[in-house]
Amino acid sequence: MPRENYGIVNNYGIELSLRHDRQINKDLSYFVGGNFSFARNKVEKWDVLAGAFDYQQRVGRPIDFITGYQSEGSLVQPLTLQGYLPIMDLLIA
Repeated sequence: MPRENYGIVNNYGIELSLRHDRQINKDLSYFVGGNFSFARNKVEKWDVLAGAFDYQQRVGRPIDFITGYQSEGSLVQPLTLQGYLPIMDLLIA
């Protein structure tokens, strides 16, 4: 664990809203509206444990950057699954 809990994040963005109202008569009116938003952020400084791997580094990446493992596929074919069942029995036992 890092010794301190600190960080600096740069946030920027824009939001736009547009609306149209119309009164057709005294009993009927309508409105149409929409909005658009765009936001980005970037970690400028983050306390990182010494010796952390590159995928664990947050500086220069978005705050919600997802790290983890890459899948090599899924076991969807019965014949492929049969090859893994003996291995799974050893892991569970």
